[in-house]
Amino acid sequence: MQSKRFLAGFLAAALAAPALWAAGTMLSSGKYTAQLTPAVNEKSADTIEKQLDQIQEINAIDVKPKDSTLHFTVKDNAQVDWARITNAVKAAAPTTAVGQPMQEAASSSATGTGATGTPPRSGY
Repeated sequence: MQSKRFLAGFLAAALAAPALWAAGTMLSSGKYTAQLTPAVNEKSADTIEKQLDQIQEINAIDVKPKDSTLHFTVKDNAQVDWARITNAVKAAAPTTAVGQPMQEAASSSATGTGATGTPPRSGY
């Protein structure tokens, strides 16, 4: 009986790990991309965008059903807790999971630079 409780507790902690990672992860100004799973359709994409549009610190929100990605920009001189974004996605599409945000590099047509895939730091 105790082993079942231990296993249940261990499983609950393991499933909560992504949520714990997200708590306290502040995203600073910049462009970000995150993977959505399972793949979203047009209707879900629109619903997610409308829900995320309520977060004042972000803009340029684009959910792309073709590759199931979320693109958004944290406004200049702003920060937003990543948990607010993941909670908004969950409110709009409860079965959708959001992958780790990756900050995109500033694009330059002269150098052809693109996304760096740099994850944000947590706890600052």
